[in-house]
Amino acid sequence: MDRTRAAGCPEFTVLTWWARAAVLAVLVLAGLNLAGWATGIEALTWVLPSWPQMPPWAAVLQAALGVAILVQSGRPSPTRVWVGSGVATATGVLAVVFLAEYATNRSFGLDHVLFSEAVRTLPDTWPGIRPSPTASFSVLLLSIAVAVMRLDRRWARAMWSLCLPAAAVIPLVGILAELFGAAPLVDQAFPSVVSMVLLVASGLLARPDRNPVAWLLARPDRMTLIQMFAILAGLPILVGLLRLVFLTVGLSPGTERVLSLAVGTVVVGAVAFYFFQRQQRLLIENEQRAEAELRYSILAENAVDIIAH
Repeated sequence: MDRTRAAGCPEFTVLTWWARAAVLAVLVLAGLNLAGWATGIEALTWVLPSWPQMPPWAAVLQAALGVAILVQSGRPSPTRVWVGSGVATATGVLAVVFLAEYATNRSFGLDHVLFSEAVRTLPDTWPGIRPSPTASFSVLLLSIAVAVMRLDRRWARAMWSLCLPAAAVIPLVGILAELFGAAPLVDQAFPSVVSMVLLVASGLLARPDRNPVAWLLARPDRMTLIQMFAILAGLPILVGLLRLVFLTVGLSPGTERVLSLAVGTVVVGAVAFYFFQRQQRLLIENEQRAEAELRYSILAENAVDIIAH
């Protein structure tokens, strides 16, 4: 699907608004996090007390990437494209600085630029108010994709196609790790992980003229594919959420795993069966409608001969 065709189809506007809604959610999460650090309300910097806090720099970097995607969504002017690319490039440079700090095991002073008093209250094992190494690397990949998202050269499309899904792998693994209690894999706050997933989704939706969104829009069975993907992706997430619920209730570790897997499988199976039955009903209705239209066309074509006879 080329750009002209994508801009003229109704899905283009709808996907653009969905991308902007995802960016707005990221800005809200970042604003709440920064407000929590500024006011000392720690509940705004995490979801559960046992989970890591979202560092202020992570909120700043993600908010900057959200703004970069927002100004380049829809039909941006060349000025908006340059602004968005510049903001994304600056965000990537900051991510490289944080990665260099971890590699050299020293601080370059950025930790004390934001909320220096809050840094002194954190434990020694916490990496200041910097984003974690995995979060910084994910931000770097996403900043590269956002910086070249409006370039139509072959290398830019290749970088966009590679960096955008790669940036989603780390936060998705982090979500599953936190839901299933894999403590060694958890070094990001849950709001930070959710924000990264939303930013990757908004980056995809902001360019509906590129694959995989263009490929999906061109298929007549796109709704079926979306439903199938949602069901497959929803099973582990639902099982992980049920596991947390059962642990909160007080079930033993072994029991909660069995129950969460059983209940999650039943729920996802019921949803899949509902969508399958609905799809079959639509197919039958379409076949009946096509058969009725064929009969009408045959009668209309032979009406003159019947009257003459």
